[in-house]
Amino acid sequence: MLSPKGANLVIDLLLMKTTLAPHTLSARMHFGIILRRRLQSLWYVYLIFFGVGIYFLFLDQNPDQMGRFLGVVGMVYPFSTVLSAWVYTRRQSASHFYQEREITLRGDVMEVRFGEEEFNSHTLKTFIKAEQYTNYWLLYMNKTQYYIIPRSAFDSDETEAQFAEHLEKYTDVKRRSAGR
Repeated sequence: MLSPKGANLVIDLLLMKTTLAPHTLSARMHFGIILRRRLQSLWYVYLIFFGVGIYFLFLDQNPDQMGRFLGVVGMVYPFSTVLSAWVYTRRQSASHFYQEREITLRGDVMEVRFGEEEFNSHTLKTFIKAEQYTNYWLLYMNKTQYYIIPRSAFDSDETEAQFAEHLEKYTDVKRRSAGR
């Protein structure tokens, strides 16, 4: 007869359970992720604004008021995006992003515990995309909502490989390495 611990191990193996170490996200890492995502998707917009700004402020021989306005907006807009991301990650209402959390994958369910009180549960079919970066994973529920999982949450390379295998087994998501 199996001991309770042995029975739990058998159940964990059958359900393909993966538990990540408790981890936190830093405001600095979150800021970098926000900037990276914005620049990856809208880099050409920032480049156009910046180019228009340079043209109207420095290259236009006879700038009128509208030209000066476009020049200032073109130069300021890219920097305002960086500033807004910095403010977003530092404000009090974003503090829930930086709470300690623990993630457990059990069968086709991902459970996320935030501290002692909060608990979220998602079926893995909820996720539409997974991206693996040098320092973290992004699990997307849609184009704008995602879970950030620092790679420091994985105890070992085997745990990370088990996590990736778990995602591939229970979702339609294929792992995509990005920005290594």
